[in-house]
Amino acid sequence: MQIVRLISQEHMDNKQYDGKTNFLIFRTLNQHGFFQQLQEKKLCAVVKLPSQTLLLSILDKASHLTGMLFPEMLQQHQQLQHQQDLHLQQQQHLQQMLHQQQQLRQQQHLHQQHMQHQQQHIQVSTQ
Repeated sequence: MQIVRLISQEHMDNKQYDGKTNFLIFRTLNQHGFFQQLQEKKLCAVVKLPSQTLLLSILDKASHLTGMLFPEMLQQHQQLQHQQDLHLQQQQHLQQMLHQQQQLRQQQHLHQQHMQHQQQHIQVSTQ
């Protein structure tokens, strides 16, 4: 289990989620400073699980936590990350193509200069 970030309880209270959500109640076996901080600062912990995301918040009783289990949040995040990766790849590919196009123009310009120089050389030698 890995806590990836902390968010305000107020922010979570104002959020609406249309997907499937499971609610869980946890009872702590002992008081831990982390749980006290969550309660005092009115925060929720976002916990990353292998295929789900769990939001933990303290209930009125310090020894009880409520958990909201979101099975699809991770998948949505992965889809968004995949889209961002594809966009980045497209940008890199476009930059490569622009660089190649610029190199081709430079080569064409050098070739034209070379041809003009040869043509001038031929004109001078025929006179």
